[in-house]
This record gives sequence, structure tokens and C-alpha cells, in this order.
Amino acid sequence: MEPSDFPTRETVYAKIRADLDQYGWSLISSIYRDELFTHTVGLSWSYEHQEIELIGLNQEIAAMLLNELAGRVVNGEKFHSNCHFEDIVDGVDLILVENPIDPQGKPMTNGRLRLVWPDENNLYPWQKGCEEECLIQQWFPDSTMPERDTCEAYALLEQATLR
Repeated sequence: MEPSDFPTRETVYAKIRADLDQYGWSLISSIYRDELFTHTVGLSWSYEHQEIELIGLNQEIAAMLLNELAGRVVNGEKFHSNCHFEDIVDGVDLILVENPIDPQGKPMTNGRLRLVWPDENNLYPWQKGCEEECLIQQWFPDSTMPERDTCEAYALLEQATLR
């Protein structure tokens, strides 16, 4: 994607506010290290549940997976680290993990749960022999990913003042 393909900040804020009004949560996608990073925003505020994120999948698949899990949260399910989901993608065991480690060894401290999938050999990023393209799931978006937290905070603050 080219920078010109991305919506303006105001468009993103408006979409998040509309989603928060209608559903209580929304999705945000950003590019991080040339990979798509997608996460929920609003689950913690509206449903007292950790936000859920994933990295490295295209937007359509990322949205499908996160919409499914967020829908379950809305319906009262609570997830934690090491929850397994074999009923979302046929033949694939998806796992929620907490505190993945980035390549520099820094623990993730943002409180989100990350949805992780195995490679074609059913190996996860923390297992020896996992395929290279699957390893990106261990990365932690940090200060090199500008405005992610600012965007969320601004939209949630505006939403809170409207209620």
C-alpha cells in the first residue's frame, strides 16, 4: 500500500467513533515493518476485556479473525493467554498469547492478547524450525509505529466526552 492509499486521520477517528457508538469496539490497521498490524480498540473500555491484536495477515483475514473473537467478547466470553481456537479456521489451532517477545528480547507490555497461528508444518513462532514468514508474529510494535496509541486515545477520549 502507498501512503496515499491510507485514509486521513480525521476519517479514521470518525470511523472509530461510529464503530464505538454502534458496536462498542472497532478495528485499527497499520503498517509495521512492512507487515499489516491489526488490533481491536474499545473492548477494554466497553467490555472490560483485553484488546486483541495480530500481525502479518492481510486485512480481510485479519478483520475476519478479530471480528469473530470480538463478537464472542460482546456475547460474554472472556479470553486469556493460552486460549486455543480450533473452530474459527478449519484445521488450524489459533492461540491467544500474552507478552510475545520482539527480536531484541523486550517483553510486550501493552496489555493486549495476540492471536497467533502456526506455519504450514503446524509450528508456532516460538518453536524451533518455524518458517521465517511466521516469525513476524513475535514482533512488538513500538515507537517505530507512530500514532497508533495516539489515534486510539483520541478516538476513545472523544467518545467518552460524547456520552
